[in-house]
Amino acid sequence: EADLLRDIRIALGRDPDVICWRSTTGATQERDPAPGRTRTICYGIGVGSADLIGIVRGAFFAIEVKSASGRVSPAQRAWLDLVARHGATCGIARSVDDALAIVERAKRGRS
Repeated sequence: EADLLRDIRIALGRDPDVICWRSTTGATQERDPAPGRTRTICYGIGVGSADLIGIVRGAFFAIEVKSASGRVSPAQRAWLDLVARHGATCGIARSVDDALAIVERAKRGRS
């Protein structure tokens, strides 16, 4: 998926109307000031958020990037469903063409 994600970002970067960000989420452990304790620090938009988020001509879009055999997790599906319910464009891209089609839908104001 890393190569596909890179290729999609390059393709989207060629369109001057598109602003796109990589949305990384996760958690890390950090030592707590108290001896022997750690704390979890979460980062990113939220659990399940799409790999790429962006704006095109004032419209928000979200793209979950998956390989041909990659599976969308329940949290990712819930996040995409939330975005769609609020009228933004989102989708799963298994190719550069899929991602370009999602952005084209956003340009036309279609979720």
